[in-house]
Parts: sequence; C-alpha cells; structure tokens
Amino acid sequence: MLLSLTTVIAARAQSGPAFALGFDGVNDDVSVAHHTALNAFPLTVTTWIRTTQTTGAPGLINKIRFAGILGLNGWQVYLTDGNVRARYIAGLEDYVGEGADGLGLNGGPVADGVWHHIAFAVDADGGRLYVDGEPRSSLPWEGNPAATTPTSVLYLG
Repeated sequence: MLLSLTTVIAARAQSGPAFALGFDGVNDDVSVAHHTALNAFPLTVTTWIRTTQTTGAPGLINKIRFAGILGLNGWQVYLTDGNVRARYIAGLEDYVGEGADGLGLNGGPVADGVWHHIAFAVDADGGRLYVDGEPRSSLPWEGNPAATTPTSVLYLG
C-alpha cells in the first residue's frame, strides 16, 4: 500500500502550483485524524522539505505515540541537527532503527535552504531513506517485522 500524504494535505488545504505549507519550526503543525491506513505495513511516505534549521529535532511527519517507560509505537520522519532521519517502531523489540534507542535511519544533512524530496520506505526487509531519489540509509529489522498500531493523530510539521 502506498500512502500519499499529498492527498491528505490536499484534502485539508488549498493546493496548486507552487503551494507549500510553511512552518516556523517552533509551534506550527497540521494534524490529521487517525485512520488505520496511516499504520500501513509495508509503508512508503514522501515529502518535500526546505529548511535551514541546523539545531534541535523538529518533526516533519509524525505518526508515533510516546508511551513513557513502555516505549514507542509508530513511525516518523524528522530532523536532528539539520540531518533528515526516519524510524519505524512496532514495539519495544521490533523496530527499524539504530541501536536500542531506535534513533532511526540517517539521511544526512538537508538544512541548506534548497528543496529536497524525502522518501521513507519500510517493508519486511527493513527500512530505506532516500533524499532526492538517492538512497542515503538502510537498516534491517531488529526483532520481527510488524505493523505499527498507534491511534494518535498524524502530525505534519
């Protein structure tokens, strides 16, 4: 199943040539109500971003639930100090990420003020992160491949 967030955005906002959502990196976001299709497995998510933010860890696309000591469940594409990252966490022992902290795939620096196309794909073999059509990072599953199950909203920004 291919999940197109462009379709979700178009349903919520006007669209057309040269249209983009603008976020200040502090407190802006768009939320989309939970739907089981947003917990797809396999999953492919794409977005276009342009940023110069080189500090912090703002979310780009988030469908993840933070459950305190019980861990995480969901997926997200985000920035960490100007690098694009992505992770997919089906459970405490079942995830695509780096090490026990599940930081995820690292697609490298994108905070150069230029538009970049980001694609994150997850299937039974693991996860892959692409920037501008080029593969930047891939990781196998830790544990068993499985779908995520959060009922939280999807956040853009």
